[in-house]
Amino acid sequence: MNRNINENTPIQITACLDKDFVLTTGVMMCSICVNHPDTDIDFHLICDKSVTENDRKDLEETVLKYPGKRTIFYNIDSQLSNKFPCRKGLITRATYYRLFLTEILPPSVSKVIYIDGGCIIRHSLLPLWNTDITDYAVGACT
Repeated sequence: MNRNINENTPIQITACLDKDFVLTTGVMMCSICVNHPDTDIDFHLICDKSVTENDRKDLEETVLKYPGKRTIFYNIDSQLSNKFPCRKGLITRATYYRLFLTEILPPSVSKVIYIDGGCIIRHSLLPLWNTDITDYAVGACT
C-alpha cells in the first residue's frame, strides 16, 4: 500500500470504532488537526451499527472547522462483525476491523496510517507519512 503517493496527496488516517470509542476517536482526530494546520488529511472511520448518525455528525463536525480535513465513514455490516468474538476486556469487535483494511478501503487509498482512537498526537505525522515502505507490506511502530 504505497503506490502513487506524492506531496499533494492528503495524509490518509484510519481508525476502527464502535459506540464506546466515539469520544476518544474525536479527541484523536482533533489532536491530529491541531498539529497539522496546513496539511490535508482524510480520516477513514470504520464503524459498526452502534455508531449512530449523531455520533457520525459529531465526528464530522470535529474536523470541519479545520481546512483541508475530511471524514469518510465505512460501515461494517453485521455479517462481518459477528465473525469476531464478543468483547473481552479492552478487546472489542471493532479491534478486529483493522485486519480487513485492504477489503474495506477503496483502491484509491494506497497508503494509510492506522491510529487507535485512544491516542493523542502531539507532533507532525509527516515524517511517518513520508517514510518509504514500498518494499514492505506493513510499516509499524510501537
